[in-house]
Amino acid sequence: MENSITSNIKAPLTEKKVEYEKATLTSRIFANLLDIVILIFTFFLCIIPLREIATNTPKYKTIEKEVRTLKLESGLYKDDKNGVLTDATYIIETASEYNNEARKVEAVNIINRFFTFAENHFTSEQCKIIKDDFDSFRLDESMKYDSKPMFLTNNEIVVENSEIVTDTLGNSSVVYKTYYEKCYKVFIEKKLVTYFISYTPNYVKLQNFIWNVLIFAELIPSAVLSFLITYLLPALIFKRGRQTFGKRLYHIASVKRNCITPGFGKYFAKLGLILLEFILALPSFCVTLLISFSMMLFSKDKQPFPDYFLDLIDIQVTDKKIYMNSNEVDLDSVETHKEAIKFTPKN
Repeated sequence: MENSITSNIKAPLTEKKVEYEKATLTSRIFANLLDIVILIFTFFLCIIPLREIATNTPKYKTIEKEVRTLKLESGLYKDDKNGVLTDATYIIETASEYNNEARKVEAVNIINRFFTFAENHFTSEQCKIIKDDFDSFRLDESMKYDSKPMFLTNNEIVVENSEIVTDTLGNSSVVYKTYYEKCYKVFIEKKLVTYFISYTPNYVKLQNFIWNVLIFAELIPSAVLSFLITYLLPALIFKRGRQTFGKRLYHIASVKRNCITPGFGKYFAKLGLILLEFILALPSFCVTLLISFSMMLFSKDKQPFPDYFLDLIDIQVTDKKIYMNSNEVDLDSVETHKEAIKFTPKN
């Protein structure tokens, strides 16, 4: 039958025919979804204390403070209303007290603050590269407003074209907005941030330390722990059929083609394939998970990739026993409830 799996389990002393009903596709999908929900929940449950521990070490606090100081001093970053370090351009765009003229003026101030920061931290050659880049950026052919150049050279100094504002007095707000969005904002976000990262001494090293703590002390341990709690722990508790919490709730078990519970070797191999699916899902935009799910829908035995590769079948748990090994078949064949011997007393 298509909806069942049958096998003759050969034990050392006897042989037994076993038949199980295959788990329905709907129940298996919901069981897997429940396991994913448990995985996500336990991930966040693990990462909260791990992050608390990692970010409160003396070394981490010192480096985080140093990075924060550099960012604030550069002028490219500001504290928002909640004290969170944010891009300065985002602050001036979202704050209600800034109109278009104020945004333009503040953007120029940000650039000037960065030049001061560069003089204190960068080499003279690096400072010259940044200033020359700013001049060429403003004098580029694309920097025009109503066919007029937005910047001019006055005694070898690049300045805003005052005629544009004079000629558009009734529409000066649009002019200020154009200067901000087309020139200053772009230069800050595309150019100065790059110079800050590239030229600031030890900044990359400091930032890499913070990223390494996030990846190796928080994300990876949390992912491993949540994976083990979701897929390994329940299999150690519910050994027959190697059930996860989701499969236990939906009365599903996993067996080999011969209707025997898979050993730990095969189950660990299954966990390895599931873990590989999740890891490859990140760079492949979940393609591996979609392939596995498609196999569950359209393969002959409705098996996801790990089960297909290892030839494991999901069955519906009923009152039928799920055998751990063939020796249990012999034990079941032993008659343990024979009728008691009747003794007849002598006359």
